[in-house]
Amino acid sequence: AEDLLPEYFVGDSKLYSKKALEDARRDGVFWISRVPNTVAETGEMIEEAILGRGMWNKAEVSKGLSFQEFRVPKFDIPQRFIVVRTDASKTRTDKSVDRTVTKEKAQLEEAIAKLSKRGFACRPDLERALSDVFAKAGYHEVEAFSWRQEARARGRGRPRKGDEGPNVFFVDTVKVKSLQSKIRKDKLDRAC
Repeated sequence: AEDLLPEYFVGDSKLYSKKALEDARRDGVFWISRVPNTVAETGEMIEEAILGRGMWNKAEVSKGLSFQEFRVPKFDIPQRFIVVRTDASKTRTDKSVDRTVTKEKAQLEEAIAKLSKRGFACRPDLERALSDVFAKAGYHEVEAFSWRQEARARGRGRPRKGDEGPNVFFVDTVKVKSLQSKIRKDKLDRAC
């Protein structure tokens, strides 16, 4: 019955478990599997590949396919992790991230325009509101901003002579900075 066992098992990420790997090792069977993203080493290897700690090898069988190989001892079983990327996935990812960056910038500009029309009782309130606008932004941050202060009359009607009322703070200009390193990292990360 042992001669009926295949020399290689090929499976999806369900194959990758400690028990399955120990059984395969015991039976002398090699295996090829996609490693689940829940395995900590998966993220580490992708990160190492992105940071360029290894050389991308071009696949001989397919143009536009590159890979990096890493040797990892997991479950006391020597393993090879292979990080793969294709030119097509890189192109697709670049376009997707660029669309996300453009959409985010447009949303921020719209929110800043609304914010510039709103008056604030004090400068810390203005800064907090500006911070809230950028809280969920993944690819942009405030590089610099300016504000203006205007005196507003109290109540309705014509103000009395010498009655200046409270000062109100407005956002004047906001300089938005794109986080190029984050954009580059996401393009590379998603391509693998």
